[in-house]
Amino acid sequence: MNLWGRLSSARKARAFQLEASAQDLLDARLLLSSAIAERYFDIKEQRRRLEVIHEQLDINESLLKLTTLRFGQGQSSIVDVLQQREQLDETRARVPDAEARIGQIEYALDALLGKAPGMESSVLNTDLVALPPLPEVGVPAALLQRRPDLRAARNRIIALDHRVGEAVAEQLPTLRIGVGLDWRGDPSFGDKVKSLFTGLAAPLFAAGDRRASVRFQKAELEGALAGYTDSFLSAWVEVESALLVERKQQEELVLVEQQLFTAQRLLTEARNRFSQGLTDYLPVFTSLTIVQNLERDIVSSRRGVLSARVALHRALGGPILNPDIPGLVSSLNE
Repeated sequence: MNLWGRLSSARKARAFQLEASAQDLLDARLLLSSAIAERYFDIKEQRRRLEVIHEQLDINESLLKLTTLRFGQGQSSIVDVLQQREQLDETRARVPDAEARIGQIEYALDALLGKAPGMESSVLNTDLVALPPLPEVGVPAALLQRRPDLRAARNRIIALDHRVGEAVAEQLPTLRIGVGLDWRGDPSFGDKVKSLFTGLAAPLFAAGDRRASVRFQKAELEGALAGYTDSFLSAWVEVESALLVERKQQEELVLVEQQLFTAQRLLTEARNRFSQGLTDYLPVFTSLTIVQNLERDIVSSRRGVLSARVALHRALGGPILNPDIPGLVSSLNE
């Protein structure tokens, strides 16, 4: 008979440890999903940047033909031709780097998906889609239930609490009734009683060491509680930071789009004046450089908004609110 609850505490502690391991598995799955999403959007960004570069190459080649024609007609200088040729060469030089980045990120995505590197790409288009509305973030206390890492920490604290109970029970002697003694009609009953209590003396003499074990378990529990508090505060900060970053990324995207719109109008006017011979090529060259830089920047800004949303979902613990914990625990027991 387990008088002091020692075995019960051990069983409960193991059960909560197993559930904590299941939550660790969910947390790992969340981190893996986040990494896959990041690489997926990385590829979309780099492919869209490559498309923009090729579009810019077409424009630069057209402008080079225009400046060369005007130079042949004596309406432009060799400096204008060389400026535009340099712009074309600089744009061409961006192609290998963009292609290398795409290849590297695709290899990384293949590895995350468990595929051999260099297989058919999992990204079929370059659209950086608009975000859906923000998810329901709830109150900070909801993070304790949403995030698998916090659920795992909570279960480990409960397990430690049961370990404390187990350590306390270890200080008490094990006494079984109806198993070790059969006194009915046994003339040597007195000797057996003496032998039994002699056996109980060792645990009692070892009580000092076992009290130390209790103190250790309690200290470990207190440390786990402190760590749990820090983890919760860190999770709260992660959510607030992700919300702030997404909001600011959206604001930056709007401003960059407005800046690009203005720069494109300026470039159009500069090209018209150059075509009419009202100005030299320098305003066109300057405006073209600004526009093409902004066109590439806007791709990165749109990617930044998506990355902020991924970070928000990761900070919230993902959409998995009711995982099959019994099934995961059962698989861990196998």
